[in-house]
Amino acid sequence: MWKLVLAALLAGCVTAARAQSCVPPSPDSPPLYRALAKLPRAGLRTALDEHAFRNRWALHDEAVASGFRYGDAVYGSILRKDGRFDPQATADWKRNHSRSPARAELRRALGALADPLTLDRAAVQWLLASCLRTETWSALNPIDACRFELRAGLQPGAAPAPPARPTRFSVRGGRCSPWPEKPLSKSGDSVECRRSGNGDFGAELLSDTAEAIRVQLPALPAGKPIPEPVKQEQLSKPISEVISLHRTRDFKAVYLGRGCPTCRVYAADVRPTPDGAVILGIVTALSSGAGWHRCPAGLRCGVYEFSPPEAPERSGCVGLAACRVWRLAETDGEASDVVQLTYQVAQATCVNCPPGMDYDTARKTWEERTKAEACPVVPDAPAQVFGR
Repeated sequence: MWKLVLAALLAGCVTAARAQSCVPPSPDSPPLYRALAKLPRAGLRTALDEHAFRNRWALHDEAVASGFRYGDAVYGSILRKDGRFDPQATADWKRNHSRSPARAELRRALGALADPLTLDRAAVQWLLASCLRTETWSALNPIDACRFELRAGLQPGAAPAPPARPTRFSVRGGRCSPWPEKPLSKSGDSVECRRSGNGDFGAELLSDTAEAIRVQLPALPAGKPIPEPVKQEQLSKPISEVISLHRTRDFKAVYLGRGCPTCRVYAADVRPTPDGAVILGIVTALSSGAGWHRCPAGLRCGVYEFSPPEAPERSGCVGLAACRVWRLAETDGEASDVVQLTYQVAQATCVNCPPGMDYDTARKTWEERTKAEACPVVPDAPAQVFGR
């Protein structure tokens, strides 16, 4: 009932943080910043690990105070509010890091700057926010007045990076089904969410190596008349499409050629790709093959080159949805053609529909009641924390 209103509310309400280029914060940044900016992502991650290696943190909050964020991985553990590091797990992690070939490679790359490597809070935050966070995308799709689908994932053009694993999913002002416990992907995942009452809604998805995904929806407006959608039919501008035809794949032998008992007449039907398209014209752009002739081929075909599929005695296909192509073959060799179709598509547009909404959907919405019923009120659920 309120898809029309929701579509307007959803537009522009999705926010996903975007990673910045890995460049020093300013031209006069210390040499360490400029050296780090030249490292690959794996080297930057090793630099953060080296920073953690040189500290002795017992509490997750201590790592956050050093520049990390809740949801980051430190000593092999995901940082949580009031969390504590396991001493044995930390010792095992530090032992493995001290022997890591990546650590030795980092020291070679940074030279004297790595002896020792000293990162302050600003440097850690710069690496995490500008260099190591994979870009994300998100979208909201309305289901009804109270429900909608939340989709999110990694940007298709994101640089290769370690898998981005969700660490925390929280919802305010409603409920969502649990987020899938698997790394974020470029194709994305989705959950169904429900607004609590008619108030505003917010959701946040954190992961260890990707930018935070945050979505917000304002409260539903009070009942408001929805204008009746107005439908308008019109034809598109002429569209050209090139179609390749092969004798053995597309053509069928129909009958023998006239006055040529060794010749065969072949036919193939072509049609524009879009449904409902109307042909304006058709021409042969290229025809090749030994003994392969375009009809009427000296009247041996008995038909024109192009005709309606159901009326071979007529010439041309203007105004039709399909066209038959005729050829005469003197040999059994392979042959091919390239034809160009010009057509128009009948388009039904909506004069006053919201952006991105088709007429049928807008009409159905208009025919429903124009006042929203209150969505059920539910308390916020505890945040979903991964890796426990």
